[in-house]
Amino acid sequence: MTHPGPSATGQPAHAAAAPPPAAAAAAPAVTGLDLVMGLDELQDLLARLAMLQRLEATEQRRLWRAAGIREVILAWQYTGELAAALREELTAVADQLQAHCRAVARRLDGPATPWPAEPDTPAG
Repeated sequence: MTHPGPSATGQPAHAAAAPPPAAAAAAPAVTGLDLVMGLDELQDLLARLAMLQRLEATEQRRLWRAAGIREVILAWQYTGELAAALREELTAVADQLQAHCRAVARRLDGPATPWPAEPDTPAG
């Protein structure tokens, strides 16, 4: 049985194929628990957004019945600010979850398999 000869770097061929130890140590340790916790946090934020939307609709109806247009405008501004803040939180959690998923995919696929690229939009 023959063994592969040294690579261009002078190391055996099987050693050249392995990732350097520093690269392996730099990869974040992502576990299934991290993904589950991220999904739980995302579900909580989505539930808060749904509650905020219900509250906004209820408050809007109440204000239309009981107050003038100024109070309605102020309520819309307030609920709009809350919704914007919650959207920012959801976006941050979604970005973190996507990063965790990509890290897990890289660990499972190995360094030779690239992550699929986003589809290109047609030029027009």
